[in-house]
Amino acid sequence: MRFTGKTAVVTGARSGIGRATARRFAEEGAQVVLADIREADGEARALTEAGHSAIAVQADVSDEGQVAELMEQALATYGRIDILVNNAGVELTKTVADTTLAEWDHLMAVNLRG
Repeated sequence: MRFTGKTAVVTGARSGIGRATARRFAEEGAQVVLADIREADGEARALTEAGHSAIAVQADVSDEGQVAELMEQALATYGRIDILVNNAGVELTKTVADTTLAEWDHLMAVNLRG
């Protein structure tokens, strides 16, 4: 197993690419922190029931305080962070010309800073 003894934090891990990425790291031996703006307890539970080590942390990656808490929980649980997958993202469903400044700022906060 390539990632035995390593800890991976995956954002946007409740569904899609993030969930698949977290699952793959777990299958390769990593301890996994599944982070998402929505609770991801079910995904973490499925991994632990399959014999893997995983926790879920609900966090909004556009909020610096919540990101700090995410990192603190990961370190408190596993003692280290070796891999960080910044998978969380949001998309616009309208043209840039029709996008408000608040919507643009949120997009940048999640997709670039998060």
